[in-house]
Amino acid sequence: KKKFLPTYRGFDEFYGMYVGAADHYERIPSLGNASKRFLALDYLLTGRDLHRQDEPADPETDFHSTDLYLKEALNVISRHKTQ
Repeated sequence: KKKFLPTYRGFDEFYGMYVGAADHYERIPSLGNASKRFLALDYLLTGRDLHRQDEPADPETDFHSTDLYLKEALNVISRHKTQ
């Protein structure tokens, strides 16, 4: 539900994963060991899980997640450096 997304819960901007656990190159969600307990969720965890604001982001898969987060953080700082 949209009301549970970060930008609807007090954050001005968001860049990251909704599920919270994913492959760092492909950004495909994973429940790890918990997936055995939640087999019904497997069909929900398909596709890439990386979002900017409320929309899916389509990053290059040749980079580790931390590199993408660094690039995004530098962009945010650059946009707000006069504040």
